[in-house]
Amino acid sequence: MNFTRANNILPVGGIIKPFMPTECGYNVEEDISNHTGAIGSLASQAKNIPMLYAEYFRHGIARTYLFALHNADGYGLLESDQATKRPSYFAVKNFVAALKDATWNPGTKKWEGGQFTPKALLFDIPGAPATIHTLVLQKESGQYSLLIWNEVPNYDGGAHKELQPPPAPVQIVFQTPLQAAATVLTQNAQGEYDSSTVQLSANSLSLSVPSSVTIVRLTPQVTPVAAVAAPVGLDGKATEIDADLAWQPVPSAAGYFVFRNGWHIATVTAPRYHDESSWLRPGLGYTYGVQAFDKAGNMSARAQTIVQTAPRFPDLIVTEF
Repeated sequence: MNFTRANNILPVGGIIKPFMPTECGYNVEEDISNHTGAIGSLASQAKNIPMLYAEYFRHGIARTYLFALHNADGYGLLESDQATKRPSYFAVKNFVAALKDATWNPGTKKWEGGQFTPKALLFDIPGAPATIHTLVLQKESGQYSLLIWNEVPNYDGGAHKELQPPPAPVQIVFQTPLQAAATVLTQNAQGEYDSSTVQLSANSLSLSVPSSVTIVRLTPQVTPVAAVAAPVGLDGKATEIDADLAWQPVPSAAGYFVFRNGWHIATVTAPRYHDESSWLRPGLGYTYGVQAFDKAGNMSARAQTIVQTAPRFPDLIVTEF
């Protein structure tokens, strides 16, 4: 909703800019300021906020700001006494602690560590429902964090009812060679992570995915490091509602990641892609990126181009107040 609202105010020919949400979250009390009777629960808030962070980051959004730390209109991570910590407080704290890869140096006022060239984690989830979403992060040690969640509601705000969606069973099949032992971090009701060790079988993993972010820590086997050339000749043509991309093949590439406005939308093996997503609107500029990768997960730099969709007239114009 926020994406399309932001894009709809652009004029014909406008180029979509990076999106940064500054007020978001989930309220557990009535939002009086915005005159809405919809509320949530402490349990659903704790599940939903890490999903919100992961979902926005998955869409290429670099920063996401919650509405408030204190209990402003029910959105806060703290109760109204400004001291009692809600489960969502611990959910955010433990989420950050599990994923961080750099340390703040108060003397130099700089982040130290976490500076490296990442490699791709290649995998498929055959037959997974569309509600299964993933995000891959990597640490300087080489360890991957595969974030996976079932993007379904945890609370019925209109009926004021807690929902208990069952976990979705999936089979994750990895192409990247991995060590057999993996660690699974599952969020509990207190906003903490319960840790368990699981074994991959034939480089695949069976998992029951809840409606909260599960973090799967995976250690890659040593693979050769090689330079992968960036795609060249990236070009795109578009109608009002779809776009065709093409580029020159990269000899060492096993495939290509395709991005729209920083959001990974496809992985392809041929040097072309047809985007007919419902996200595309007439008369707007979309930044497409293509990144080549080899079988070992080495990635190229990302080639980018702006593709303008054709305008549709008459456009909606305000002529009188």
